[in-house]
Amino acid sequence: MKLSSFLFYVGFFIFNVGCQSRQQVEFDRGIKSQSRGDFSDALLDFEKVMKREPSNSISLRAARESLKILLYEVKNYEKAIDLLKFLILYSKDPEERWRSQNQIAQIYFDHLAWYDKALVEYSKLLSGDLPKEEKLRVRLAIARSYYYLGQFSQSWSETNHFLTEQDLSEDFLFDVYLLQANIQQALKKFTDAAKSFERMMAQFPEKSKKENIGINLALCFEELGAYKDALKTLEEMKSYYQPKDYIDLRIKKIKDRLLNQPKKRLKK
Repeated sequence: MKLSSFLFYVGFFIFNVGCQSRQQVEFDRGIKSQSRGDFSDALLDFEKVMKREPSNSISLRAARESLKILLYEVKNYEKAIDLLKFLILYSKDPEERWRSQNQIAQIYFDHLAWYDKALVEYSKLLSGDLPKEEKLRVRLAIARSYYYLGQFSQSWSETNHFLTEQDLSEDFLFDVYLLQANIQQALKKFTDAAKSFERMMAQFPEKSKKENIGINLALCFEELGAYKDALKTLEEMKSYYQPKDYIDLRIKKIKDRLLNQPKKRLKK
C-alpha cells in the first residue's frame, strides 16, 4: 500500500472515531438535560448528534429520545413528524419504519386535525403487506378522514366495504355503524340516522351507553319534530349519563318547545 493511501485511511479512521466520540458526548449531554427536564437543551444536543452521522445507531437513539420529548413533554407535533420521517429514512428496522409511518398519520388525524394529510399518510400504509385486522383499522381511519373532510359519499363507500367482510369484531362493527349514522346525520337524513342509532342501541347496549348514542338519537328525534320520542330517550339516559344536569337541561328545552308549539285550530 502506498504511503499516501495509508495516510488517507488512517486520517479517515481518526476522523470517524472523532465524530463518533463527539456524537457520544453530545448524546450523553442530551440525556442529562432530558433527565433534568431541560428539554430545549436536550433537543439541541440530540439534533447535533443526528446531523453528524444520520444513519448510525447513536443518531437513531437521539431521534427516538427527541421524539419522546416532542410528543409527551413539549407537545410539538409538527417537529415530531419530522423526527418520524427521519426514522423512516434511516432506520433499518422495517417494524420501526412502519410504526413511524402509522404515527405520522395518527398525529395528523388526532392532534393536528389535518385530515387531508392524514388521508395521504394512511393511504401509504396500505401499500405494505398488512395483517387483515391492521388493514381494516387503516381503512376505517381513511373513511373517517373522508368524513371530516366533508366527503360523505366517499366515506360511505369506504364503510360499505367493511360490511362485506366476515368475522368483524363487535367493537369494529360498532365503529362502522357509528360512522355511517354520523354521515346520515351530517346529510340531514334524520330518519335514516335515527334508525341506525336505534339499531346500535339494540345490538350493542353497553357500548352504546358508554358512547352516549342516545344523545345522537334524541337530536335526530328533535330534528324530526318527534319530541315525545326524544324525551323518552333522554329520560332513559338519566340513570347513567354524566353530567346529569345536561340531560335535565335538554329535557327542559324540549318540553318548552312542546308547550310553545302552535295549537291546531278545530274545524267548525
